[in-house]
Amino acid sequence: MATPTERGSEHYERAVTASAWVLQGGVFPFMIGPDQTGEALGVVRLGGHIEPSETPWQCAVREVREEASLEIEALAPPATLRLQEDQLSPVPWEEPTGPPPTVFTGRAVYFLARAAGPPRPQAEARGLLLLSHEEVLELASSEMTLGEYLAAGGRAILRDDLPELPLELPLKPTGPRLLAKVLRMYPALGVTEQGA
Repeated sequence: MATPTERGSEHYERAVTASAWVLQGGVFPFMIGPDQTGEALGVVRLGGHIEPSETPWQCAVREVREEASLEIEALAPPATLRLQEDQLSPVPWEEPTGPPPTVFTGRAVYFLARAAGPPRPQAEARGLLLLSHEEVLELASSEMTLGEYLAAGGRAILRDDLPELPLELPLKPTGPRLLAKVLRMYPALGVTEQGA
């Protein structure tokens, strides 16, 4: 749990990676592609490593553009949270020069954002899963293959210029699990896109 004197901006300055949970037309896009073993399909956040000249927010904007072809704007989160020992707790935010992040996890920063226009997988993204609020929660707590996800009405955009992803491989939802924790704390988040 955060101490009363702990400032969220102290974590911001130590961040190594930055990501954005992007609300786009009522869904959250997540990248999908084979994991390192080739035996599962990773479902991961839009984001990556912060360049020396970037702030965490600038990194998140660049990474979302490079991976999903979306231009984003920050949404004010219900709170800035710190993940420590698998528990989320509020942290005061005192950084005046950038949008407040939603979550800090060690040296990673996650922002809440919105975007207009259709996402398109780019760069290393083999495809994008477009997860509703309910699908984030379901995927984070159950096991399913890409084929089962699609057969249940799940939405995906897969790149035409790459080999098809195997439908029988299980989804490994590392990205949606943390967002699911946040959605359980703030159930209205992701239901509306208000709060810019």
